[in-house]
Amino acid sequence: MALALMSIGSAWASTVDDLTSITAPVTITMDGINGTAGLTDGTLYSSNRLLSLGGNGYSDSKGSTTYNETTYKNVYQIKNSRQIALKIGFNASITIVGNKNSSRSWRIGTTSAGNEVADGGNNTDHATGIVDGSSTPKIVYINASGDLYLGAIIISSNSSPAIGAPNSASIKAKNSGVEVTEEIAVTGANLSGSTLTATLSPAVAGLSVTLGSSTITAGAISTTATLHYTQTVNASGSTTLTLSDGTTSKDVTVNYKSLVVPTELAAVSSSEPTTLDLSMVESGLEAIAVEDGYVVLTDAGSEASFANKLAVSAIAGVGVTWRGDAVQGPLFKFKTTVPGYVTVKFSDVGSSGTRANRYAKVNETLTDVYSTTSASGGVVTCSPIAVSAGEVIIKGQVQGDGDTYTDNQIRVFQIVFTPTVSATIGSTGWATFVSDKALDFTGVTGLKAYIVTGNSGTAITTTQMTGTVPANTPLLLEGATTAIPVAASSSTDVSANLLKAGTGADVTKEDGKTKYVLSADGSTAVFKKINATAATVAAGKAYLEFSGDVPAPMLSMGGETTGINAIDNGQLTIDNVYDLQGRRVAQPTKGLYIVNGRKVIIK
Repeated sequence: MALALMSIGSAWASTVDDLTSITAPVTITMDGINGTAGLTDGTLYSSNRLLSLGGNGYSDSKGSTTYNETTYKNVYQIKNSRQIALKIGFNASITIVGNKNSSRSWRIGTTSAGNEVADGGNNTDHATGIVDGSSTPKIVYINASGDLYLGAIIISSNSSPAIGAPNSASIKAKNSGVEVTEEIAVTGANLSGSTLTATLSPAVAGLSVTLGSSTITAGAISTTATLHYTQTVNASGSTTLTLSDGTTSKDVTVNYKSLVVPTELAAVSSSEPTTLDLSMVESGLEAIAVEDGYVVLTDAGSEASFANKLAVSAIAGVGVTWRGDAVQGPLFKFKTTVPGYVTVKFSDVGSSGTRANRYAKVNETLTDVYSTTSASGGVVTCSPIAVSAGEVIIKGQVQGDGDTYTDNQIRVFQIVFTPTVSATIGSTGWATFVSDKALDFTGVTGLKAYIVTGNSGTAITTTQMTGTVPANTPLLLEGATTAIPVAASSSTDVSANLLKAGTGADVTKEDGKTKYVLSADGSTAVFKKINATAATVAAGKAYLEFSGDVPAPMLSMGGETTGINAIDNGQLTIDNVYDLQGRRVAQPTKGLYIVNGRKVIIK
């Protein structure tokens, strides 16, 4: 039978406790609601069987809808995610019928937040759920992800075997080794089995389920399935909880997530540059407090870019703000096991009014750039700042009078740590070097790197490496000891390189090949030819190897071939010719010399 909704004027501000239980099948339609004051919050309708919750209005005549060959003529748009509540006092099947709407996902649940017991979803015109209210009447909420387009509520007896439970549940662990639980209400009616079972598949480490009672009596059960989750590592995903009496079953999707607070920060990668991107929208970061006042930014996915590697802390009067594109705070901390360079992409906090110069300080070094804006916060990126192995503390700094700076917040978008390696250069100013990591010489000053590509009689010819070089590339270095940034990778072609990597073993003369090791001739670096005596070349160092016989006992540092001119003897003035050791040459022969301050090849 169809009941028209009626406005009960004395029922303003009613609650779910005022609802009259529905104890028999009934169909409640929206048709006939015209002329009322609207579906007002706290108003009871249809003989106190429906209660409107929240929202501020409705709109009727949104078309008709047909379900099971019955047409319901008047669909109502119940605005602002309005909810309708009713109370069911028997084992019932509830079907809500309305217009299709691609942005709507129907919900029928036993809590106002959802706790779905319905089948239905986007772009459907109905949803059906099972509720067992025979032992204790159940409050049922009907809503949608958008406005509720409702034509009818069909409540019928359910004599089919059914297990009632939410379609999904979520559980989250935050502290390592500490169990968390989540309860799921479970009902069953007209079941043929005697025992209810609960299983999780696939299995998840640290996640289990127990039933408050598993006994089915006279085909019915009302119990609780409790999820137990204890984790020691970060994890996230979903598994399926299956409730079954052996014949009838119900699947519940269980979404699990553990964001385990570390006892200490994990070190960032020491093998290649590491980017800590604080764009929380893209990486799904969550904030978890730790005991020392810092908050760890954790990405719980198995492919986490920096899970447990970055923390941020408030200071007196200055808090922390979690934004969609950055994190705003006064103190940031991470840890590394190797020295390196740090760059920070940051900005002013964007408050209105005149802003002082706002810097970042990496350990005790102030950045070379600052941000000063009156509104949106200009984003800047500082030049690399050298840090030692250990904790790296990044502070926000506001400039006062002169060179005084005060701790304050900055908005940090990205932190990049680039590990470095160091090559020791001796007193001659030259050294060979081999690193097992790709290197980047782009911004290196005071140190030049070369590969050796040949010889011109008594001197080597080289090509300078001004960008990245692949890992395990033997190099000739000139200059002073300095930190060299590690590169993520390099595709630079070094196939012409005649330098070979040492292994710590002896390098001896071989038939058909000539080999040289870097040595000192007084205070001058030269490559000395290996004759009958073997030379030991340590791992991390390099030696020269030529095919065929190179008669020169020593090869001097001839420099790059690029830009070296070839001239005839007839063009020389005797007084201005020097060898590569700076000695004047009275009778130069063919080879590489210094003429008027320039390297030339004499033909």
